[in-house]
Amino acid sequence: MKSHRSLLAPLGVAAAFALSGCGAPTSASTKYNCTNTATGSTTNTLTTQADTQAIFSINGGPANGPSGVETCGPSPVLAVPAAHFDIAVDIEGLQAYVLPPHAVSSAGSAGWISLASVNYDTVSDAPTIGYDDSTSLAIAPGSVFLVQALKPGCAALPYQSQRYVYSKFIIDSIHYYPYDPVTAPAGMAVYYRMVSDPICGYTSLAPGIPTH
Repeated sequence: MKSHRSLLAPLGVAAAFALSGCGAPTSASTKYNCTNTATGSTTNTLTTQADTQAIFSINGGPANGPSGVETCGPSPVLAVPAAHFDIAVDIEGLQAYVLPPHAVSSAGSAGWISLASVNYDTVSDAPTIGYDDSTSLAIAPGSVFLVQALKPGCAALPYQSQRYVYSKFIIDSIHYYPYDPVTAPAGMAVYYRMVSDPICGYTSLAPGIPTH
């Protein structure tokens, strides 16, 4: 993987970005979720998806342990191109990082925005600009960030703004101690909560059926 020691970006993008955003056009007669399935304009029953999971450090975690997150779903996945991961994590000493796909390999397209001093539960909308798609983000327990991910299931839609899905994350805890399959199976792991909006181009991260 590419080294990210020199790519550390500072925490603290303006919180206002997280609290308001401009989504894709919502007047289209047919909407699509990120698996490229038409939902219809009046029959959409898809809700935003909440998940609580843990993934391992790319370096130092188990060889076949998930180190990435696929936000269409969402689910932990291996941080490999075939898994279409949108973020991965790595731990170096007592510092953990979130990495977008371009900081790991040339595959995939996703970026992050870090939020400083923002209550995770109050983040109800994602901005459509300002995402860093090439550098790592230093994280700690309590870190909150947003992810914009270009998804294959949305890629054929006519407007560029319709081709992304949005998610929010909060880091619950980080286990920095060395992984061992017998004595420390939770070592080198990052525990998180997240919410994702499955509708292509929609930015709402509030509970329930997104309207925009």
